Amino acid sequence: MLASDNQQVVLFTNGQTDDYCFAESILARMSPRKAILWERARDPRTLVTQMAQCRAVVAHRLHANIISYSLGIPSVGLVWDEKVAEFGKMTERSCFYLDSGDLDAVVVKQRLDEAMRAGVDISRLAEHKAAALKNIQSMLATTGMNARR
Repeated sequence: MLASDNQQVVLFTNGQTDDYCFAESILARMSPRKAILWERARDPRTLVTQMAQCRAVVAHRLHANIISYSLGIPSVGLVWDEKVAEFGKMTERSCFYLDSGDLDAVVVKQRLDEAMRAGVDISRLAEHKAAALKNIQSMLATTGMNARR
């Protein structure tokens, strides 16, 4: 669907071998002019750098959803486990998350278009980041460690 809209489709993984093999099998079924597969991210910095280049993300992995949100990139979460669904609820973006039974290409594309139109509420994102930092500092304080900014 995205490839037919003249969008560049980029497949990426967090480095898991099984995920990368799956991405390769998807790429093999797509037009090579419309899709590419990024080299596997071997560390968090590489994954974040790759994802920062995206205008939008469709992801089933929790960390990809967290990273896209933290970068202010609209995303669609593909819920296969409760952690992914809970992150959608926590960020008040569950309307852009789809259960595994709803994974029709037309529905995913429609939800992605909606997420891109809505964007990410930057003030809400800032609140989440501040709360996360406060929680990390609190956890570190209870262990006697100091959090550095």
